Amino acid sequence: MKRTTYKGYIIDTDNLGRQYVYNTDSPYSEDSDKIVIGVGHKLSAIKAAIDKAIDLGYWAVVDTHSWGGSREGAGRPATGRKRRQIYVTDEEYEQIKDLIDQMRDGEKNE
Repeated sequence: MKRTTYKGYIIDTDNLGRQYVYNTDSPYSEDSDKIVIGVGHKLSAIKAAIDKAIDLGYWAVVDTHSWGGSREGAGRPATGRKRRQIYVTDEEYEQIKDLIDQMRDGEKNE
């Protein structure tokens, strides 16, 4: 059986040929938290069993899209600066550094 995800549950077969279901929202590892269904069941029958367990309230529908990703206002604000690499002498570096400091001081005073 090909590994399948259905309503937030993974349906797969282990190396002994046993079919199992694993909740993707589980804090435990797949090996320790899988529920063995048996051997030789059709995928449609396993999906029906998951639906029945959800309907009876034994299992919950797993919302796989409720976490992660970017949030508005999160993270460090962008400054617009980019890293550049140029080759200069020590004298040129000091002059460039002074020029940049003057430009940034001018931005703060405005």
